Amino acid sequence: MISWYFLHYRPRHHPRHHPHPHPPPPHHQQQQQHQHQKDEDQKQEEKQKQNETALIVLASGLILGEGVMSIVNLVLASFGVPHL
Repeated sequence: MISWYFLHYRPRHHPRHHPHPHPPPPHHQQQQQHQHQKDEDQKQEEKQKQNETALIVLASGLILGEGVMSIVNLVLASFGVPHL
């Protein structure tokens, strides 16, 4: 419902109605470049955190899988199933 509202009623900016028709001053461009660099750095940090999270999930899955296989092995041994 919220997405429908934003899709239909959110004000749209048209290039013809840009609030600043004149080019920004040079110091404003430097600020924009600095902000853009900060945004890029944040994106890289987020991507690195996602990679670290994926590695932790994979390692946890392997550890849990090893525990499950150990339990299955004990159950099979208790029923007298011979080992290979």
